[in-house]
Amino acid sequence: MPKMNWRCRTALACAAAIALSATAQTPAPPAKQETPVIRKTTRLVQLSVIVTNKDGQPVTDLGRDDFELFDNGKPQAVSVFSMESVRTIATPSAPLPPNTYTNRLERRGEVPTSVTVILLDTINTSFHDRPYAKQQILKFLGQIRPEDRIALYVLSNRGVSVLHDFTSDATPLLRALARYQSREEHQVAGSEPDDYATGFDDFDSLFANQVERMSNFYLQDRVSRTVDGLEAIAHHLGGLPGRKNLVWVSATFPISFGLDALPSQSNLSPERGIFTGAVERAARALNEANLAVYPVDARGLIGAFGTSAQFATMMGGRGGKAITPRSPFLNHDTMVVLADRTGGRAFYNTNDISGAVRRAVEDSRVTYELGFYPTHGQWNGRWHELKVQVKRRGVQVRYRRGYFAYPDRELDDKARRALLLEAALSPLDATALAVTVQAQPGTEANQWRFVLRFDPQELQLTEENGTWTDQLDVLIVQRSARGQIVDHFETTIVLKLPSTAYEQLKREGFALSKHIVVNPAAEELRVIVRDANSGAIGSVNIRTRSLAAGGTR
Repeated sequence: MPKMNWRCRTALACAAAIALSATAQTPAPPAKQETPVIRKTTRLVQLSVIVTNKDGQPVTDLGRDDFELFDNGKPQAVSVFSMESVRTIATPSAPLPPNTYTNRLERRGEVPTSVTVILLDTINTSFHDRPYAKQQILKFLGQIRPEDRIALYVLSNRGVSVLHDFTSDATPLLRALARYQSREEHQVAGSEPDDYATGFDDFDSLFANQVERMSNFYLQDRVSRTVDGLEAIAHHLGGLPGRKNLVWVSATFPISFGLDALPSQSNLSPERGIFTGAVERAARALNEANLAVYPVDARGLIGAFGTSAQFATMMGGRGGKAITPRSPFLNHDTMVVLADRTGGRAFYNTNDISGAVRRAVEDSRVTYELGFYPTHGQWNGRWHELKVQVKRRGVQVRYRRGYFAYPDRELDDKARRALLLEAALSPLDATALAVTVQAQPGTEANQWRFVLRFDPQELQLTEENGTWTDQLDVLIVQRSARGQIVDHFETTIVLKLPSTAYEQLKREGFALSKHIVVNPAAEELRVIVRDANSGAIGSVNIRTRSLAAGGTR
């Protein structure tokens, strides 16, 4: 990505100063709390807690003092507490003005207290196991309830595809899934080759070496694409309030989160090092999004010899291709660990995939949101075990079992740009940083003035000697109908605010403005902003044809 010239950088810096001084006339949307407080450099760890009675029904009358929270055995003060219920839907906010776009659902007039993404994974599921999983998901979608907020995504060779984003209306979800036709992909078969024997040791040794290399290639490809998909979904859900569920329907789960600490890559082979780096990326994304994962085995009931019940039926009861006997059980262990570490539940060895999805959604009926600021000061990437106790007998408590204490990522210019470009190419808006974009017609043909507004609570300024500092990386890309970048603008805004300007920022919010000439070849425009202090990214996607129509999103 070429560097932006100095004139553009200076122009946006001046525009930022003008916009900041003008926010009193056009204030940013009100913050959630009555008194906005910009966060200092602190680490907030959040977790959703489900509490049920002996009959499995949610307990709804607990308060902050009913919970005890421990980090590696040490008690922690619960600094953030709320109870969320899907039975109480908040009043939708006023519609956005024309040509105003945002990455936050609550500012689009939708206020879900919990959301569930159903991810149909075709990279890690063989072609013959997909029809049954699709049939079961269709069955579930036909029974969704008004309080459910369901999104339907697909993970394939092309990345994450959005069949339909969050809705409580079954009709468009059913239509989107019924219309979807998956393609046969070869990652699973390629990474799990059949056993063979020619009877000649030299040939067997030669073939085994080549097959192992090819198997490693396909496995690494599966892991890389799976991590990319998990990251995109985690970034999309990170800024949403309440319970966030990922129902991951797949035949294999190639990433294990069973390690208490990720080993140093210096002691690993290149292939193993790539895998370990992918695990860290996935774990970090899930950590930051506080996302509960519900792995669901797409194969349904597994027969005694490791053959899926659905495939056996398809073959007229004769059985199908034999799966390595130990594979299903190792896969189930991975599912259990993944669910336990994130606060979800694993569902396997059952043909009731629809029921499994319903039980995952039911977990969102009542949840307690707890947050604390760890006091250990050891941000070295190691696993920290969490324990939550409730001061009431006869209840069961479920929550994610820990978190990786990752240090801040110190990024060079190349890594910073790579993160921005990844967000620019993602099919999903990143929501960790709230961004609202207002488009105003310019004075030239195809010119628009874009005003970017931020919630002051979400900027993480740091204070030193009375000066508050932060850095915002901004990237605006224009993409063609084929996804190619046809134009872009890039800059970095360095904030150095004395106390008076800092107080004004807390009261009135922060805005940046920039004039952009929309390329005639551009079908969409993506605005990406990254807070360098926190690493939080927000992105907003704008269809260029909606600008002239005065659309909102």
